[in-house]
Amino acid sequence: MRWLVGQIERLAERRVNLILAEYAYRDRFREQHLVVPNVHRVPESVPLPDQPRVVYLGSVTWARGAAELVETARLVAAKTNGEVRTIVIGSASGDVRTMLH
Repeated sequence: MRWLVGQIERLAERRVNLILAEYAYRDRFREQHLVVPNVHRVPESVPLPDQPRVVYLGSVTWARGAAELVETARLVAAKTNGEVRTIVIGSASGDVRTMLH
């Protein structure tokens, strides 16, 4: 499997411009490629939220459980008498976006 992944990476390197998410990935390629670190800086302290909440951060798709996310948000709101909100941050396709609103 490792051999196959290496072959695919070499093929990709020859055919497309690569952007790497980690500096450690550079060693896997022969050429130099742009690195955009996949890192978020987290402050040492964060003020408490003004309201309890559940946050989902990421792409919202059917394959990633969009329907389950909506149902979970409904259950959380119901079990907490609406005191806990669910906030969704991320991109969603048209049909998923419609369901989220």
